[in-house]
Amino acid sequence: MSRESAAAPLKKAGKNAGKNAGHAKRKTHEGRPVEQMTAAPLPSRGERVMRAVRAQDGDPYAWGPAGPNRFDCSGLTQYVYRSVGKALPHSSSA
Repeated sequence: MSRESAAAPLKKAGKNAGKNAGHAKRKTHEGRPVEQMTAAPLPSRGERVMRAVRAQDGDPYAWGPAGPNRFDCSGLTQYVYRSVGKALPHSSSA
């Protein structure tokens, strides 16, 4: 096999491969092109709670307050859960 005949199939394959490179087949519905949409999953309640806790990092501790700039331990818990739609009492005696 000569060098030229061995190179010819490579050129032909390269030329054909370039026509559709980077182009995905378009999806259609009733003959019209449509885009496939993918949505990111919504964060879980636990992820939203942790995001709210981290946002309060550095806020000072004090006895009794329930935020938004000062907290005690149960006040922080109450504030964070309220931010994700869950009502909790400030103390266990409530």
